[in-house]
Amino acid sequence: MLSNGSLTPLKIKPVDSSPALVVVSRLVVAPSLLLFEAEKCHLNHRVLSPHSTVERKEGPMRATEYFVHACDPKTLIVRQIMEDAVVTVSPASSAMVVAELLSEHNFGSVSVTETDGTLRGLVTEFDLLKAVEQGRDLREVSVSEIMTREVITTTEETPLMNLIHVLQERHLIRLPVVKDQKLIGMVARRDIVFGYVKARANYWP
Repeated sequence: MLSNGSLTPLKIKPVDSSPALVVVSRLVVAPSLLLFEAEKCHLNHRVLSPHSTVERKEGPMRATEYFVHACDPKTLIVRQIMEDAVVTVSPASSAMVVAELLSEHNFGSVSVTETDGTLRGLVTEFDLLKAVEQGRDLREVSVSEIMTREVITTTEETPLMNLIHVLQERHLIRLPVVKDQKLIGMVARRDIVFGYVKARANYWP
């Protein structure tokens, strides 16, 4: 566990041979239940369907999109700025599937999870290129063979300033958000900038 107590390197255990699976999941939250108070930015949410799996077509969803009052950006936490629609692959998926996903969605990495949502690792562009450099055929390489197994993660309750510090110090672009080792979202530098803009915006009284 790191010094701030919220961001921890996840020690990944060997994976089993589960069927290849590409999962797109979203926590469904009622917009009317997202309440933000001036200078506090408090999120009062209820998950309507924690097991909901839907095709993601419309892009990332962030709680900051429902802000109705300006607030001090330093009071924001990860839960308010993270994207809750996350594309994942299973350990048994082929590296070619990952390459296609990254190319199609313009991602730099994709999370690797079990069917229950447990985070097992990440596959990055670097991992794919390393396999290609070694002369391997991505169609014949499984995700579990090339994925990064030690992953820095964050939690929903991590303060914005702590998140910025870790991203800057570790030269990271994005972090998986986990709860009980299960992936519940992703948060990136771009999400922080978006949250800052929304927190400083002018709203009708």
